[in-house]
Amino acid sequence: MLINGKISMEAEKEIRIYDGATAIITDGASGIGQAIAKELAKKGCEVVLADLQFELAEEIAAGIRAAGGKATAVKLDVTDHPAMEQVVRDTVLRTGRLDYMFNNSKTPLSNIAVRNICHYIKPYKFSVHLVNY
Repeated sequence: MLINGKISMEAEKEIRIYDGATAIITDGASGIGQAIAKELAKKGCEVVLADLQFELAEEIAAGIRAAGGKATAVKLDVTDHPAMEQVVRDTVLRTGRLDYMFNNSKTPLSNIAVRNICHYIKPYKFSVHLVNY
């Protein structure tokens, strides 16, 4: 935030939308997905980079961890609905929460996949923000 022509770090600390949150980012190993993951991690969000390019996703996750962030890489084909549900389930069981899902994949999540994901996390009373790019 700019105050009197100077950046105020105090104002920045008050905004904690992502701090302590958990996000799954499909196609998180490169491009926009990678950029989203890095920025969310800088803001204190634990990120799960879900991508078919597992080795690259792990490399990006390792870089985020080396910079002090929390990141995990998982191999995922978003057209595989049971695998998508498993990633959500594993993430929720490991972190205790799921706050954001960024579907950065060129393939939109089907209504079936979204319904299954929401059905699984509903008992936890989470408010998940699903963003399809």
